[in-house]
Amino acid sequence: MGIPVALTENFVYEIADSPLNPAGFGEAFRRTAALAATCEADLTTLETLFGVNGGFGSTNRVNVSIDSSIAPKYLGFNEGFHNDGTTKIQIVPFAGQPTADEAVRAIFVAEMAEVLMDFRNQITGKPTWDPGDSMGEALSRVCAAVVRPKGYIDAGLSPGISRWMNYLNISFVQAIPVLDSHRPNFVDKDDITDSNPVSFGCGILFIYYLLSQLGHSLEEIIAKASLTLGNTYENLTGQPNGWTTFTDLLDLYFPELPILAYQPTGDNLFPLPRLVSLTLLPASVAAGEIARATVKLDAPFAPISLNVTTLSLDPSFATVPPKVTIPANSQKVTFVVNTPFIGGVFKTASVVICASLGGITVSATLEVKPTVEAGILKSLSLNPSTVTGGDTSEGTVTLEAAVSTPTLVGIAALDSGGGPGIIPRIAKSTTASVSPSVTVNAGCTQATFLIKTSAARTGPARTATIVAGAVVTKTAVLTVE
Repeated sequence: MGIPVALTENFVYEIADSPLNPAGFGEAFRRTAALAATCEADLTTLETLFGVNGGFGSTNRVNVSIDSSIAPKYLGFNEGFHNDGTTKIQIVPFAGQPTADEAVRAIFVAEMAEVLMDFRNQITGKPTWDPGDSMGEALSRVCAAVVRPKGYIDAGLSPGISRWMNYLNISFVQAIPVLDSHRPNFVDKDDITDSNPVSFGCGILFIYYLLSQLGHSLEEIIAKASLTLGNTYENLTGQPNGWTTFTDLLDLYFPELPILAYQPTGDNLFPLPRLVSLTLLPASVAAGEIARATVKLDAPFAPISLNVTTLSLDPSFATVPPKVTIPANSQKVTFVVNTPFIGGVFKTASVVICASLGGITVSATLEVKPTVEAGILKSLSLNPSTVTGGDTSEGTVTLEAAVSTPTLVGIAALDSGGGPGIIPRIAKSTTASVSPSVTVNAGCTQATFLIKTSAARTGPARTATIVAGAVVTKTAVLTVE
């Protein structure tokens, strides 16, 4: 048993070192005083993060002991949650360190987070965060870094991701050494130990990916946890393959290398720069002209250049290079969009130009217009489409778009050869007559024309096919009773 030296609402603070060792006891006493000043507030913060409370109080205080005997194997130690007053957290005194007070506070948060994981699992019946595996260890360290960022560094916990970032395994095949630098996947599986810095380093970085790259709160990440971090990603995003999206993004900026190359200064590498826009200048060109596309990141990235994949969704009207490179320290790159020369008149094409990086795609639309401006017929309609012989109908021609010059639309009424659905004979109709053309004024899209019919007569209904043409041809059938 230790020596109790302080008491707060939910904690009793003890010193395991003997008073007969004045130097060690003095250090331990200062650490308990530091903890007594902050543990209650840190517990409230953690209970909010884990969505649980009420596990502790005057009848079930947590025993927090400053205990040098657990070193060097542990900086802190706990055996989970108990409801009988035996929950205990042990922390080394960090003797002789000028930042020891902040260090013990960070270790307390990490250990208390694990106690709350166990408490949460017991009251929910869902063992989603296991403090004894890599997933739980990763979360406890993230909690310590979030709640006590300075202490996390002072305790020597940062960076915790280096071993996984610089993973290198040497095996031998027939006495020949084989290097494996492929970072192992501890997102879709958990390591059953909390003492492997490779596995919990992967977990730490993936939690920060959820937190800082994807924008989920730590409360949400904890609440929607499942048996693996990959399942947690799916609960948060509704999408599978969290490992793939995580590593695809990470490998763009920190590719796997067969040497110990990365020296992160902290555990959170996110947010990494993301594509935010693709702009076109000009956004409308005549066939044969070029446009310039600019792809932009939300922040520059200094260490390396970035290859962006580009694509035209209609290469018959616009082409782009398959990849463009954003230089190191830059935030954007501009590339040429080429369009082919196309003689004659065609309908203006709208071509989507895309750029992709790290699972994010941005796009813009380029209009490719004909070099010769002319109205293109879109539709022909008749009102009414059935008339009594001798009456008139009104035809309406509509262009695809207004143009700056008048458009002459040719009009004809042809003999339908005996009734609706029959292919018309190439002969002028004896049933209906129209003017040879109608003009759609500049800046307009429609014009109307008159259709006259011959006098009524006995016998079956007659039909006439009305034809209109401007670049393309449209037809409509008029029935004359």
